[in-house]
Amino acid sequence: MAVDVSCDVVVIGAGPAGLTAGIYLARAGLEPVILEKLGPGGQMAITDIVENYPGFEQPVGGLDLADTMRRQAENFGAVIRTSEVTEITGGGIGREKVLRLSEGELRCRAVVIATGARSRRLGVPGEERLWGKGISCCATCDGMFYRDKRIVVVGGGDAAVKETLFLTKFAEHITIVHRRSQLRAAKALQDKLLGAGSQVSFVYSSAVEEIVGRDHVEAVRIVDVNTGQEHTLDCDGVFIFVGFTPNTGFLRGVVDLDERGYVVTDETMATSVPGIYAAGDCRRRPLRQIVTACGDGAVAAQSVYELLEAALPEITDTDIDRISRPGVSLLCVCSETSSYWQEQASLLERMAETFADNVAFYRLDPAAGPAIIERYAVRSRPVLLILRDGKEMRRLEGVVDESEIAEALEEVLASQGSTQSD
Repeated sequence: MAVDVSCDVVVIGAGPAGLTAGIYLARAGLEPVILEKLGPGGQMAITDIVENYPGFEQPVGGLDLADTMRRQAENFGAVIRTSEVTEITGGGIGREKVLRLSEGELRCRAVVIATGARSRRLGVPGEERLWGKGISCCATCDGMFYRDKRIVVVGGGDAAVKETLFLTKFAEHITIVHRRSQLRAAKALQDKLLGAGSQVSFVYSSAVEEIVGRDHVEAVRIVDVNTGQEHTLDCDGVFIFVGFTPNTGFLRGVVDLDERGYVVTDETMATSVPGIYAAGDCRRRPLRQIVTACGDGAVAAQSVYELLEAALPEITDTDIDRISRPGVSLLCVCSETSSYWQEQASLLERMAETFADNVAFYRLDPAAGPAIIERYAVRSRPVLLILRDGKEMRRLEGVVDESEIAEALEEVLASQGSTQSD
């Protein structure tokens, strides 16, 4: 398999979160590569009209907004490539991440996951067989095929109402089927929908149980969720808007996901794996909008910048899990104001770059990590602790030169390789 050249950071996904991350990373002097398996823009690109994105007095087309973001990212130096990531490997901070692509591998120092989410399906009989034969989840893409036709829209949130409003340009009649007793969409959207008059009707407290048709959609079988009563509604097409499923299948076993498959992050967009961040609709969050995705992308980019700029990130007792992760790490225990740190900082940062693929470097101020100090029985300082999987392997006390540190690291790395091969 071919191996691509290394880069600073890879952004997976070119929706609003990924493109924003690319803009911020490029402006920070990094060289981001944005990977997108389809076209730039994500869900934004297939949205007919965007009314709530700040800065536009009049509504803007989703595709136009996506194209503007793409060009802005490229103008700052971000590189956008068409490719799909199938696997990510790599350890903690300072360790190279390897992305397996459909055509090879790409190596980087940090990753921003911005893969978004895809429309959820109903999982009812007839859906899979008739998908693309009268069933769609994109009014902008397929609405024009239903001019003067009868359509069923499944769902009651913002997306369902927005898409229904777009479909009123074409359809003879639209029936919204929603399992709740009222719509969940924003009031402003509901008010617009009411303006469509008799062109739109509603079937509440009901669910589609089957989509019927031989070679194309002919009808849907609907059941009342309260009474169980069923009836069949003739139609020419079904548009499904019942939420989203995150595009995170390739991340299982890589980073922590919640019960629905969304990436779990903290407020800095950091995942459970140092050096991997997530932004936008693929991560667990209370609101999924273009503007919030952009905010996530900006925060993730700033976090990546701070990570890559800090060759020796400072840790505290709350980071015990980080230094206990599999692999080799070097922990420098000293105060930032000490003469040792003033003299040795540049040496250790240089060594952190040299050993970046194999060793994670950290600095601990004793006052910020009493539990770590106690755990490793640190009685004097400065001291360098070389750990493997959180277990102390070597201890270098006092002032030591670069060759001594390098020799100790090489010995621990060699013993790690020997242990793994055994």
